[in-house]
Amino acid sequence: DTKPVACFAMDPNPAVVVTGKPVRLDGSCSRADSGDRCEQYVWDFSDGRQKTGRVVTIVFREAVTTK
Repeated sequence: DTKPVACFAMDPNPAVVVTGKPVRLDGSCSRADSGDRCEQYVWDFSDGRQKTGRVVTIVFREAVTTK
């Protein structure tokens, strides 16, 4: 029995997030519990925004600290 594995790549790489600059996130390396590619990708961000898709681009408007 396998479990889903979440994985993502970030551009720019190395991971430097600058307020106001776009960040591209690619979840293509994630795998479903069957070992196949995932059918749905949902990204939840700390500022309450949500995006869907294997690859998304987001611009952070302000600095956020998460724990």
